[in-house]
Amino acid sequence: MNWIQIAWTMMAAASLTLGAIHLFVWFRQRSDYAHLLFFVLACSAAAYGAFEMAMIQALTPQRYADIVRWAHVPLAIFVISTVGFVHYFFDAGRAWLAYAVCGLRVLTLLLDFTTGENVNFTQVTAVGRIVLWGAEVSGPIGVASPWSVVPQLSNLLLVAYVVDAAVALWRRG
Repeated sequence: MNWIQIAWTMMAAASLTLGAIHLFVWFRQRSDYAHLLFFVLACSAAAYGAFEMAMIQALTPQRYADIVRWAHVPLAIFVISTVGFVHYFFDAGRAWLAYAVCGLRVLTLLLDFTTGENVNFTQVTAVGRIVLWGAEVSGPIGVASPWSVVPQLSNLLLVAYVVDAAVALWRRG
């Protein structure tokens, strides 16, 4: 086991621990959906970490492409639950930005399963092995999908939404 596997396992465990705490709080305060959404967010972060571990261990292009395709499911849940958490916990942020983020992330999932190998690659032709700070990991070699701009735009809008919510909270004092 290399340091990357240890670090990813520890991060997943930390996410699940924080998520479990928020789940227990939500059981006590069922009307506070922010805690439930944080639990979902933490679980999806841990799941995405597991997909990342599988990606860096993939040895064939098809395996790598399949893992990336399915990794978008917990990533979409992560993004959407982040928007929901910010909305319910802070009661801030523009609604149209929240809807745009969620809509683009759902569109990403649709594109992920209907275009090429996945939304990131039209075709993964090879998997290269890279040494990253002493640990060997897999890296994709392939043709980038023209649709890869959709999840990137979703991520950009997510940052804009969180910044917008932070500015609104700051103005409130």
